[in-house]
Amino acid sequence: MAMTKTLTRTELYELIWTHPRSTLAKELGISDVAKRRIEIAREREAAEREREAKRLEEIAMHRQKVREHIVNLGKQRRAALDIREMVGVLSTHPELGPEGNPQFDDWVRLALDVADELDPMKRPLELLITGAGTAPER
Repeated sequence: MAMTKTLTRTELYELIWTHPRSTLAKELGISDVAKRRIEIAREREAAEREREAKRLEEIAMHRQKVREHIVNLGKQRRAALDIREMVGVLSTHPELGPEGNPQFDDWVRLALDVADELDPMKRPLELLITGAGTAPER
């Protein structure tokens, strides 16, 4: 039977790093069953740390995707507002005259349709959430 001795943290550290575990376990009076339980506990702790790290990484990736989606929606909204503002300014141009211009009117309708397609506020919420509501490529 091994002698009972209280070790300081430094002494235990020295023993662990200078002796093989199997020899040290016998010297300290640790049975094979206890040794295996310690190994299993360490494996479980390592697996738990790995799962937690993976979960935190997934959360960070999700937050980044949400942030990018929000930024993209903001850009689309800004582009739609820019188009509407441009149409508003051009429609008051003095060269158009009071009777208007059919080609300009067609252009205005097209520009406003594009603005509506870009504007996330004009799209159904389900499309925005799923990401299917992104602006079409032109």
